[in-house]
Amino acid sequence: MLNLWIPLGFLAVGIILLAWAFLQASKRPTPVHSLNVPSRLFLIALRLVIGWHFLIEGMDKLQNPSWSAEVYLREAVGPLAPAFRRLAGDSLRERTSTPNDKLAPALQGELDRYREALAAHYELDEEQKKLVQTNAELLQKSMVDWLKSSKMSATVYSIIPTLNARQDLTLAERFVNLDKAEALLRSIQDEQMDAEQAEKWATYLSAKNAANKTRSDIKRDLDEQIAFYKESLLLQAEELKQRLDKKPAKSATKPGTDEKKEVWTLTALDPVVPAKSILSATQKTRPPLRDPIPTPLAQWNTLDWANRLVTYSLIGIGGCLLLGLFSRLSALAGAGLVLSFYLAMPALPWYPENPKAEGHYLFINKNIIEMFALLALASLPTGKWLGLDGLLRCCCSPSRKTPATSNLA
Repeated sequence: MLNLWIPLGFLAVGIILLAWAFLQASKRPTPVHSLNVPSRLFLIALRLVIGWHFLIEGMDKLQNPSWSAEVYLREAVGPLAPAFRRLAGDSLRERTSTPNDKLAPALQGELDRYREALAAHYELDEEQKKLVQTNAELLQKSMVDWLKSSKMSATVYSIIPTLNARQDLTLAERFVNLDKAEALLRSIQDEQMDAEQAEKWATYLSAKNAANKTRSDIKRDLDEQIAFYKESLLLQAEELKQRLDKKPAKSATKPGTDEKKEVWTLTALDPVVPAKSILSATQKTRPPLRDPIPTPLAQWNTLDWANRLVTYSLIGIGGCLLLGLFSRLSALAGAGLVLSFYLAMPALPWYPENPKAEGHYLFINKNIIEMFALLALASLPTGKWLGLDGLLRCCCSPSRKTPATSNLA
């Protein structure tokens, strides 16, 4: 849940500074040809509400470590869609590959960072670190086997929902199904279609549903594998061997049902018997390690940089708009940011609609409306009317009388 104390504290400080700036600015003569007071107040209010929107969006992304623009970029449509999709990449395929019968560098790095953070968090001694390293090697070998050859019960999604079926498939076979669904999706997505082509639209939605569900199922199973790894690192050797022996090589059918479900987590494998840990009594009193572990700056990929750029741009632009600091430049930067959102999913009638959009749009959507509002703010000195721009002007420029012929600036 979003921590409101940060933006509210930010807003409170801003209000105090804005009040002082207003008092300073009110002492200056009013130009003859200028906007009236209600017009100025509504324009200032527009700047504040857009700034608040930007700031809250940015803070929410900052406080959610798992947030990523990957899904949004991967589902981009329109002329620039290929560029956005290349930026998104495919982290699921990157993490599930097994080059030279080893874990992919992306997944290996994630597991190594967790192991090192775990050792530091519980202040493990050298003997404990060796045990954890041995456990990690066994678990990683088991994970490679799962990625390469283990079969599991999975749903094969069809563009005709009634033909969905469950089969025992390897991960490679599941990716073949995903490739088929995404190939059909792209073939329709990149075409220019008329809104009247109902059959093609229905096929598009069914292919999109099949691709998203297949991808979601693969990600869920990979997350369970990673959870098993993290939960098992601190186990004693005999306990770990028992857990790995219980880990099914292929999907099991629940007694008395036709439902097949793969079971991978410690809790599901043995919910009654507590895990035998290598930790001492004192170490066990420490709180659990917070997860996920942040990726070091040196290991960021293009998508990581894009995620941080969006997050901090939203916070910076939102904060400046609220405070009336560099208000014109901030409004212009905000307009460019929301334009990039629009270009990823433009409201063009010959491309599929964004299924998460509220209402229906033709050429113009909420991003375009907000962009033009920001461009309007960029053309007006609202920060000088009520904001830190006015304070800076009072403090940094010599006092002088305003000519009677001056206008809005």
